[in-house]
Amino acid sequence: MSQIMHLVNKYLPAEGSLRNIVIAYACVVVWMSSSGAVVLHNKWLMTVFNFKYPACMTMMHMSFSFTLAFLICKVFKLVPLPHITTQQITHAMFPIGACYSVVLVCSNYAYVYLTVAFIQMLKASLPVLVFFASVAFGVAKFERSLLWTICVISAGVILVTEGEVGMSLHGLLLQSVSLIFESVRLFMIEGLLK
Repeated sequence: MSQIMHLVNKYLPAEGSLRNIVIAYACVVVWMSSSGAVVLHNKWLMTVFNFKYPACMTMMHMSFSFTLAFLICKVFKLVPLPHITTQQITHAMFPIGACYSVVLVCSNYAYVYLTVAFIQMLKASLPVLVFFASVAFGVAKFERSLLWTICVISAGVILVTEGEVGMSLHGLLLQSVSLIFESVRLFMIEGLLK
């Protein structure tokens, strides 16, 4: 890690916007790569080794995330810690974390019943669900111009669901619950950032 930061410091100026862009893109690449690897690893564990404990798997992932965040913030001090009040934790962060835990458990458990490709296709409906959650909670206004896009995305997800050969209703319900809680979680994060 220190070698990478040494190269970044050597070739990119400390105060330049190019440095921030390179670091941001590097973080996105690492995030996307590790995310895909975790998805495939979870499916492998649940199918090859018949590991049917998604809550335990979620706990292991969250423990790893906590350890990594602790190292980044406290040990290496790469990111400064913000001042957070108890009220912010209970009113904003706890509901987001609770939604995220439901998302992770249901999504991990859905891998027992559905294929990775099918789950990824179902996740294409997430923008529609986020939009409806935003409208339901009064954050966004329903626009007729978006109706066509919503209908196309919804029709695509329905066609994929209809065409899935090995679809399990139990897996579909688990993934649907996961997507609903994910949309609410993203809505709450959007509200927190405003």
